[in-house]
Amino acid sequence: MNAEQERFLRGWLDARDPGGPPATLRAEVARVPSTTSRSVFPAFDLAARRLFSLPAPARALLILAVLLAVAVAAAGAAILQPWRPFPPHGLIAFAVPLEAAGTSGIRLVGADGSGGRTLTPPTINTFEHSPRWSVDGRTLLVARVSNLDPLSACGGVGSIVLYDVATATPRVIATGLRPMGAAEWSPNGDRVAYLYPPPGCNAPGELGVVDVATGHVTTTPLGDGQWSLRWAGDSATAANVSVDAFGSVAAADVPSHDGAFLARWSGFPTGPAGSVGHLQMVNQQTEGLTDIGPGAAPTWSPDDGSIAFLQPGVPGGPTAVDLDRFPLAIIRVADGQVRVIGSVFWPEGMGIVPTVGVASPGDPTSPLFWTADGGAIYWIDIRGGHVVDVATGRSVDLPAVVNGCTDLRWQPAR
Repeated sequence: MNAEQERFLRGWLDARDPGGPPATLRAEVARVPSTTSRSVFPAFDLAARRLFSLPAPARALLILAVLLAVAVAAAGAAILQPWRPFPPHGLIAFAVPLEAAGTSGIRLVGADGSGGRTLTPPTINTFEHSPRWSVDGRTLLVARVSNLDPLSACGGVGSIVLYDVATATPRVIATGLRPMGAAEWSPNGDRVAYLYPPPGCNAPGELGVVDVATGHVTTTPLGDGQWSLRWAGDSATAANVSVDAFGSVAAADVPSHDGAFLARWSGFPTGPAGSVGHLQMVNQQTEGLTDIGPGAAPTWSPDDGSIAFLQPGVPGGPTAVDLDRFPLAIIRVADGQVRVIGSVFWPEGMGIVPTVGVASPGDPTSPLFWTADGGAIYWIDIRGGHVVDVATGRSVDLPAVVNGCTDLRWQPAR
């Protein structure tokens, strides 16, 4: 570059030099600190900037990993504390109290009192009882005794009837049987077991099993005494139940559903001034014994992980003012932890208080029932029907229409 060209370039540059910053530029610079907010989470903002600066494939993989972690956490929370509606969904099936003419029927009602209807209307000289839901909640098993003998509790013709609840269509799978006192589905629904005799009949016991597909019946003699029907694993069993002079259950061995454990119950009180019942848990494989302490009327949860029972003689139990109240307790089999979730007053059907005109052919060893999902326990006592949520202890009353019934079952959720 020669001297002339250098003078030309410097003149051109000087002509474009604004000198000091213009007033408008200085004003905008001065406003920056007051109009730009500081980051509340600077580390998060930095991570976000780095995330979106990654290449597209890496960014997609990182976002997918985060979403999977959130999904796993949500699933874990659902397993630890599953969400359940309360009261549970589904209808309650129950046998209406026995009428003077020896008739009964099966009714359905929702926990809120809605959906009430008669499934089997009362029929003269016919006694229907033991409503039991199938696993899918679509079919109801009913034990029927017709042609009742007015002079003997041992007379009549027994039948096993299955009802399609949606259509109220009955199907008799076996008839011409002896009168029965209880009936239960097998765990997989392919058979039905029943017991003879019905309550009030002083006759040797008999265990019957009906094949649902063929109607074939097999029977096993049991001998004298009162019996409780159970399915232990895939086998129908009948446990002898000891009763006292008042007709109350005095002792019983209640097996878990898989037959691995027994809840051994003895000494249920025969009245407000009676003795305190006692519970033990027996491991049938190791013969190990766990002493639970005061308790009565045990019933196993559907997964055999817990036992619900009445717990007399403990703080919160009957007092001089309130002799008819029992804490409702649950013991966890794994660690022996016991907690009280409610109160049960003198239970219907237990023989503690005379129950006139009420048939109680169901389980004589406990007035407590678990819902199929194990989320709630329900029962009938002298104050009516009740259901309590196992997790929270929240309880509500059942519709008054079930009062006086001692054998009711909740439809499994579908």
